[in-house]
Amino acid sequence: MLVRGESGTGKSTLTLELIRRGWMLIGDDCVVVNTHHHHLIVKPAPNLAGLIEVRAVGIVRVPFRQTGRLVLVADLVGQQPERYPQPQKATYNSLYVPLVRLHARGTDLCEKLETAFCHALALAISGN
Repeated sequence: MLVRGESGTGKSTLTLELIRRGWMLIGDDCVVVNTHHHHLIVKPAPNLAGLIEVRAVGIVRVPFRQTGRLVLVADLVGQQPERYPQPQKATYNSLYVPLVRLHARGTDLCEKLETAFCHALALAISGN
């Protein structure tokens, strides 16, 4: 999953909470997206691998993965998104992945992301 948003929307804080729940970091602030066999593959930027910025603490090292398949893009936005949005997609290297927009300060953000990820992964596995 790729989490995007303006500076200060809580991307790194959200990522740290997901890591606490058992997820693994691939990259913070900058990742490399490549195509391999019609799939999008994400890798950390070489000089940032395993590093994440924790506001008011600094740059810290965390366990990370060297690569992962991109199946969902999540945009953290400042305003409350539609309650029942139409399906949206993000495009990288001419390939599409599901896109969700979530309120950056909304409640249950991790649960919503995990649910969206499981749904997107099921679609990726089924080939839809």
